[in-house]
Amino acid sequence: MKPRDALALAAAGQWAPYKAWLKTQTPEGAYESIKLVYEACPLDMDPRAAVDGDGDVLGLALAGALHFGIGKRHRGMDVAARLTEDQIEPYVAHQFWARDALDAALAADRHNGLAAAFAMAVAIDPLTEDHKAKAEAAVLDARDVPLSGYMNLLTAYLEKWGGDHDTMFRIARSRMRPEAPMQYALIAKAHWERYLYYIAFDDAPDARQRALTYFSGAVMDELREASRAVLAGRAEDPAEQRLANSWLAFTLSRAGRYKQAVPHLDRIKGHYEPSTWSVLRHPPGVSKALIRLQALFS
Repeated sequence: MKPRDALALAAAGQWAPYKAWLKTQTPEGAYESIKLVYEACPLDMDPRAAVDGDGDVLGLALAGALHFGIGKRHRGMDVAARLTEDQIEPYVAHQFWARDALDAALAADRHNGLAAAFAMAVAIDPLTEDHKAKAEAAVLDARDVPLSGYMNLLTAYLEKWGGDHDTMFRIARSRMRPEAPMQYALIAKAHWERYLYYIAFDDAPDARQRALTYFSGAVMDELREASRAVLAGRAEDPAEQRLANSWLAFTLSRAGRYKQAVPHLDRIKGHYEPSTWSVLRHPPGVSKALIRLQALFS
């Protein structure tokens, strides 16, 4: 079955065959597919229909993930403290439903990497004081965790989400291991988030100057190391390769290193990765074409 056919099953609410297909996918492939479902599904979809009884671990993980994604769409790009009343009620409701479904999945199988990855996504905006710590423990205890699960762990420690960037970088650098080359993409995301904080959230008088000079020296050394690792790596998970190359292409292009970004664009071809390209003003295809054009003249 082709991925688009699987997405059609999910869109039609045919959960049994869709879940059967998910079981055949790699960890990041399953995560990627579910993400594409919740990016396009009706906001009034009832994810609970995906669960076939209390022992349906995949169904619970899927329902929790869909609740998270639908809630995220209600929230938009902002943090909860800035939401309108019309946004916050459905957002918070879906957050609680997502947490409960994913907790149930992990209670049934604490090593389930897919459930742990989405549980970490929910905990980026924690519902209780210990929510983030519990989700982090679940990710670190789980097996076959999608690369997105570690991306979510890193995101949970952004300063704009109440974390600190020292911890964010510690997480990213701890995953820079030759045996897992695609995880080098975490440092690309970390540097983008540090740069973004300077230009969008930091009130310090020198924040803009820090942003202007950020992509230089040791930062670029680290990005070049990550680029080499990802390009040389041959992950068994094609979706993981797409995610890693998306982040390197995106961050290198934001750093003005267009020629270095192009080989990563070549790896992802026409793939659209919502967690990266959606932050730009232009549609993904236009953004990628502009990078290639700028690479010709840089």
